[in-house]
Amino acid sequence: MRVILILSGIVLLILGSSTRNLACDCVTLSEEESFSRAESVFIGEAIRRDESTSGVTFTFLVKKSLKGKNATEISIVGRNTNCDFSFNVGWDYVVYARTLDNELISGTCFGTAALGIAAEGLRVSQPPAPAPFLEYWKMMVGASVFILLLAGLLARRMWHRAA
Repeated sequence: MRVILILSGIVLLILGSSTRNLACDCVTLSEEESFSRAESVFIGEAIRRDESTSGVTFTFLVKKSLKGKNATEISIVGRNTNCDFSFNVGWDYVVYARTLDNELISGTCFGTAALGIAAEGLRVSQPPAPAPFLEYWKMMVGASVFILLLAGLLARRMWHRAA
C-alpha cells in the first residue's frame, strides 16, 4: 500500500507541476487597443502552414493592409506556446501582429480573430480548437483511473495472500 501511495504522489507531482505552462494569461484588449499596440494589422487568408522544430509559420495572402507594411503575403511565426494564435488554412482573419526577434508574431492576446463567413468584416471568435487545459484534464483523469486500477489489483492480491 505504501508503494501505491508513493507512486500516486510522484505521478500527481509530475502532472501537477506542468500546469503553469498550459495557459496563456492576458487581458482582453479592445479593437482600438489591439490596433494601437500592433505593428502590423491586416485582413488576410491563411494560405500555408509550415512546421519546423522551432515552431510554425503561417503565410497569409493579404486582402487589405490596415497598418504596417503593405505586402501581398505576410508570414506570422508561432513559437509552439499556448499563447500562439491557432490559424486554420483557408480561413480569413483580421491579424494584429507585433515584431519579436525580427519576425511577426500574433497571439491569442493580440486581438486577432477569424472573420465571419456570412458577413465579411464581422468579427467572430477564433475557430474552435482543443484547449490545452482540456487535454491536461484528460491526462489527469487517465492517470487517476490507472492509479486506482493499480491500487485495486494490489489490494486484491494482498487480500488473496492473507486468506
